[in-house]
Amino acid sequence: MSGGFSLDVLPWVVHTPSNPRMLGGMTVALVVIGLVLFDMMVVCAVLSAFISGSFGKLTKKHPPREPGKDAVRREFQSLAFGAANFGFCVHIAVDGFGIHFFPAALLRWLGGQASSVPWTQIEITDKNPGRRHIKCTIAGVKGVIPGWCFDALPAA
Repeated sequence: MSGGFSLDVLPWVVHTPSNPRMLGGMTVALVVIGLVLFDMMVVCAVLSAFISGSFGKLTKKHPPREPGKDAVRREFQSLAFGAANFGFCVHIAVDGFGIHFFPAALLRWLGGQASSVPWTQIEITDKNPGRRHIKCTIAGVKGVIPGWCFDALPAA
């Protein structure tokens, strides 16, 4: 080597007739595809653990039940449990019993399960009139749920 830059240190450079030791373009493509697939598997595993850690705990404490006939139901709502934020991933029904959470398809695919939390397990921690979301404690976990859930609460 005469002081210049050598392509020998870059083994992934496309194969050239002058340097047959380098990897071909197809090999580079397969390595990149393999890395992308591996990254997707890692992301799905982390998300699944995160979701089952939040929705799974809630479901164990409060198994799902069918909402009443008078339930107000809205699709693709946003809410948060602890550090987990589920934007547009949950269908919510509110009735005299409590709040019923039904994960949307993607959230179910990643391990989310339905649950029904009674009103006795929900405590409002910060409610400002006119806000779209309300901070509360749901079964001992800090959370944020849509404000309409409390507006739809049947009068006792």
